[in-house]
Amino acid sequence: MNSLVPAEARFLTLGSKAVGKSALTVRFLTKRFIGEYQSLMQLTYSHKIKLGDEVLTFELRDAIEKSDTSQVDKDIKWADAFLVVYSITDKNSFNNAIQLVEAIYDGKGTDELHVALVGNKIDLEHFRKVTTKEGQSAAEQLGCMFFEVSAAENYDNVQEALNVVFRRVALHKKYLRQEKEKRKNTNPQIEKKKQKFGNSLFNWKNEKKRSPRRADTL
Repeated sequence: MNSLVPAEARFLTLGSKAVGKSALTVRFLTKRFIGEYQSLMQLTYSHKIKLGDEVLTFELRDAIEKSDTSQVDKDIKWADAFLVVYSITDKNSFNNAIQLVEAIYDGKGTDELHVALVGNKIDLEHFRKVTTKEGQSAAEQLGCMFFEVSAAENYDNVQEALNVVFRRVALHKKYLRQEKEKRKNTNPQIEKKKQKFGNSLFNWKNEKKRSPRRADTL
């Protein structure tokens, strides 16, 4: 669903099939766990978060796995921040998540991004195939945030993890707006024009003072 309110930022969830991307998204938005759920269509949700005295609107897109790489590229270009999800019980999904993070950096053409590597299904600890240390190490090397959550059994840690990402993006966006406003107010061209106008006005006034008053003719 789309909001009529302009989004402060756009988030994209990515990952292999059956890692719990949709379950994670729905758990965060509604507090409900939807179990084995596989969406056949891509959905975009609107979400509000309070930051200080401001209420900010985000869009959260739950991407489905696609064979069409051009659509994946479009999704990456659409988003400002990324939640790349893998299952701690599936090493292949972890390796795929690493490749997705690298594709995000390549697609955006910059390392200055908000990306979170999210290990889901920590309630299945006895089936764990990816250690916490492996996840932390990969996130450190990739330069992204790292969280482990359980969409199935722990709403609080899902909320805490995603709120950290949302708030970080919100603060960064706010900082960029403030810097843009500063640059706008101290634009070199504007300052140059002001200075030129001021000098012209000063010279004109001095010229008037130096010009003798013309005598009346008989």
